[in-house]
Amino acid sequence: MNLHLNLENITTMKNFKILFPVVLMALSLMGCNEELVYDVEVENAPVLSSFSPASGRQGDLITIEGENLQSIDSVTIGGGSATIKYRINSTSMVVMVNSESKSGAIVLANGAGSAQSASDFTVLYPAPVIATFPAKAKAYDKIVIEGSNMDVITAVNFDTIQAVITTQQEELIEVLVPYFLNPDVDIIFTYPTETAEATVVSDSKFELDIVPPTIVNFPTEAADSTEIEITGDDLYVIDKVMFGDVEGMILFQEDTIMTVLVPEYPVTTTVPLTVYYRGNEVAVTDAFQVQVATLAYWSDMTIYSATKDGVPATDSTFFEATFGNMYGPCDWDEKKDKIHFFIGSMGGGIVLIGQDPNGTFVGGYECNGTALNAEKSPNNVRFKVLNASDSDEADLINKVKTQTLEELNSALLNELGVGDATSAFLMPGTFAEGDVILFQQYDAADAVVEYTGALEVVKLTATASEASLNFNAYFGAY
Repeated sequence: MNLHLNLENITTMKNFKILFPVVLMALSLMGCNEELVYDVEVENAPVLSSFSPASGRQGDLITIEGENLQSIDSVTIGGGSATIKYRINSTSMVVMVNSESKSGAIVLANGAGSAQSASDFTVLYPAPVIATFPAKAKAYDKIVIEGSNMDVITAVNFDTIQAVITTQQEELIEVLVPYFLNPDVDIIFTYPTETAEATVVSDSKFELDIVPPTIVNFPTEAADSTEIEITGDDLYVIDKVMFGDVEGMILFQEDTIMTVLVPEYPVTTTVPLTVYYRGNEVAVTDAFQVQVATLAYWSDMTIYSATKDGVPATDSTFFEATFGNMYGPCDWDEKKDKIHFFIGSMGGGIVLIGQDPNGTFVGGYECNGTALNAEKSPNNVRFKVLNASDSDEADLINKVKTQTLEELNSALLNELGVGDATSAFLMPGTFAEGDVILFQQYDAADAVVEYTGALEVVKLTATASEASLNFNAYFGAY
């Protein structure tokens, strides 16, 4: 192919149009035969010309002058580290004296070398001077202690008990007063020196203001060997909790809350609950029930549906298996947390209810002519009708009916291969007279079985006006 060039056009083209292919060709040739070489910045060792001030304490700043300071990696004072605050430029930088710094030469270092100051820097260790503080306060109060050099203090002790520092400045320190047993104590301030720590002791005693504890909330019953929670004010002063004549172990204690381990008792007992502080006694309740696990048996029990003898039921409607109590509709609000099961009438039959999920049956009861609120029953109780054709379950049925059962718990059921109860209620026709029904109380999360019982159905009655269930029951509770 022939290529014709117009010389006039070429000469009138702009320079960059002519130069571009030439440059491109040069780069192509270089890529084949030459290596591009870039200038690499060379790091030089630092030079330390001067520093100021000549002395200072922890937290003070030192200005350093010299050369090649922009790439400093580390700074030490007297062999201990210092903190690099600012690399201003190649001739100036600022470092801070920290807790590891010691009196001695300043040494700067980077990847190319190091430089040492001609003179030493002196680290100062001023002692705090205590001026004023309150003479008296309650434990857990915040108090302000004023003076000078207060920011060097590393610990504040009231005698041997260390306080929590909440605020710290050069002229004051604020601390949370700890609880201590002595009536008044020295306040001891710890601060660093060059070789070790030193202390300053207050020139007057500090007195703890003791006030009686105020008990606001507490349980009135609990199983032995379990923990209870007590809330109130100034509970930190309590040094002993007594359940009758037996002391409970304090597991946790703060200003407004404490937990206590209920001691062991041989049998379920009602005792006074009393707390003591510094030899003083505060009565909490004279009727705390320490519950001890037993296997209870309740015979010839009868519960009724929402009507009894054709009128709204007034008693014997809700059954509490722990102590074999019957409750009526007017007891619901106070006793509902204790109730294990009750019955309802449906289609001419009886529903056995361990938990009313939406309050359908609860709302059918009346107290003095007023219907109860339709609410979910609190306890998570489940049922299982035992199978007489299963040899293991038949053995359990026989022991319930002959009243020869010695224990009833999840361990026994696992040993027999009897599964846990899973039905919140039993519909009419799913159980009959002569059946033995396992019932179990689960925890609040409906995950773990806490107590186990077994009821023997003795008689079922269902008419147009009422329904009733007569039964005997074992319950492994308190």
